[in-house]
Amino acid sequence: MRLKWKLRLYYGALIVALLALLGAATAMLVRRDFRREMHRRESETELFSRQLFEGQFARVDSAVARAARDPELMLLARRSMTTPRSETMAEWYSLATRLAPRHRLPLLKILDAEGRVWSSAHWQAAFDLIDSPGLVLALEREQGARLVRERDAKGTFLAIEAPQWLPASRRFVVVGGVRADSLLEKDLSQRAGLPIRFVLVDPLFDRADSTAVASAALGSDSNATRGVLAREDGWVPLSRSPTEALGGARLAFDRGDLDRIQSRLLQVFGVAALMGTLLAWTLGWWLSSRVTRPLERLTEGVSVLAEGRLPQPVQVQGSGEVRDLVTSFNRMAESLAESRERLRRVERIAAWREVARRVAHEIKNALAPIQLSVDNVARSMHTGRGDLARLVDESATTVRGEVEALTRLVNAFNEMARLPDPEMAPHRLHDTWMRAAAPFRERLTLADEGLEAVPMLLYDDDQMRRTLHNLLRNAAEAGAKHARLSAAVSPRGFRLTLRDDGPGIAPADLEHLFEPYFTRKEGGTGLGLAIVYKICADHGWTVTAASPADPSASEGSRGAAFTLGIPAQSIAPSA
Repeated sequence: MRLKWKLRLYYGALIVALLALLGAATAMLVRRDFRREMHRRESETELFSRQLFEGQFARVDSAVARAARDPELMLLARRSMTTPRSETMAEWYSLATRLAPRHRLPLLKILDAEGRVWSSAHWQAAFDLIDSPGLVLALEREQGARLVRERDAKGTFLAIEAPQWLPASRRFVVVGGVRADSLLEKDLSQRAGLPIRFVLVDPLFDRADSTAVASAALGSDSNATRGVLAREDGWVPLSRSPTEALGGARLAFDRGDLDRIQSRLLQVFGVAALMGTLLAWTLGWWLSSRVTRPLERLTEGVSVLAEGRLPQPVQVQGSGEVRDLVTSFNRMAESLAESRERLRRVERIAAWREVARRVAHEIKNALAPIQLSVDNVARSMHTGRGDLARLVDESATTVRGEVEALTRLVNAFNEMARLPDPEMAPHRLHDTWMRAAAPFRERLTLADEGLEAVPMLLYDDDQMRRTLHNLLRNAAEAGAKHARLSAAVSPRGFRLTLRDDGPGIAPADLEHLFEPYFTRKEGGTGLGLAIVYKICADHGWTVTAASPADPSASEGSRGAAFTLGIPAQSIAPSA
């Protein structure tokens, strides 16, 4: 992965992580403060609800106390003290029905000290029945009103009732109150500002009354039930009958706001995280581009320098280590260009010196036999010794041969010196090969492989044809019978290899093969492969030689292989 993308990825990941931590911390703090505020409000509501319940219980206590002092009740009670029960039975039967609306007690019943019902306003059929819960309630009169389980003709229900013994008498007790039904719950709920439900747990059955909400909080074990309700928020314990395990009111607090706030926070922070990620990615993109752009230009410059070309000075703005690095690279590139120029001049001078030395050597070699022949002719003419005519013919032949050798040398030198700069144009390598190979088809068995797959290349067709011509001529003059030109893809472009089955090249000669005037052939000038090397260098190509041609072949076969390295920059733009 490139440095630019690494920086963008790391920067984006860092911003996302910071946003996530910030969002989590903010959400936690907001939820904590919201819970505190909710708990405070719930505590205030619970206190107000307790005051409502206490007021309701006080009203029931007061109404029952008034009913116990009712003159009609007291008069009938005194008569019953001296009169048989059968004579006052009819009056007792309907008495509670008359007292209930008078004292605003929907529930009213009168019991004797044995728990027998003498009169009931809400369930007249209970007359003369034993009401044990009512008697137990009456025996704890000092506890006042409480939450109890009451009955009528339709079944059991919850009620708030209070007992009151008649004044100066322990024979009759008045038990009265109101239903703890949906009407009362609705009234108290409206006044408290939240839903309220009464709950009473019977230890004999371990169940909640049918009017209770929060039945899920009641377990199968009565002790566990008491523990759960006692610990749960919104539970207000109330006075109850001794026969009940637990009684109280459930305040149904609405905590949906917390969930809604939490959901809203998640949405807000999700959007913020998304926007932050986009912003971070944009900033990371800009910063990474700003940081890596000089490095990319520096990399391009290094690549150009590695290809042997002089790069343009890398321009960079700002300051810091990157600018220092780019400045150092520009100085290095300038210094390298100057060094290359000096080296090129030195090489040119050295090459001309070598050429001059070789030419002088060749001329000297040619002049020596010529001078010797002239001296022999002149000596014969002056002394009159020897066959002058034969000596003149031999000397002429010698002079003519040396002159021809000098002519060939001068022509080869002139050919190399007159090589023009290559005229680059798109060409097919296969077509150039066919023209270069045409003169050798009678002397060599030629073959090619992969040339048609090579795209159009930019090169000078005449010079490249001369290159292939020189390589084929060397193979033919070395005694080869077969030659094959193959093309293949290489990491930097293409590789063009010409293999022959000739005697090969001595290992000691490989490093000098492309030097001017180096030759092992009799009558050779040593400039053919030097011209090949110069043409390839002018095109930006490379040329190497190897022998044997196929290292995996048997020990007896050698041959030679010349490989031309074609860079990818030589591919024609239209290819």
